[in-house]
Amino acid sequence: MKVITIERKVLQKNDEIASKNRELFKQRNIFAINLVSSPGSGKTSLLKKQLSG
Repeated sequence: MKVITIERKVLQKNDEIASKNRELFKQRNIFAINLVSSPGSGKTSLLKKQLSG
């Protein structure tokens, strides 16, 4: 039971930080994306291809 309580608190804090970040991006008219995936899945390659044209 203690693990569940700790996990909920960690996720709650993460949600609060994410909300603040979204508001900051919105105020400054910043387009932001969050790429999350397994190591070696191609995130960096995708970004390199998009940035190089």
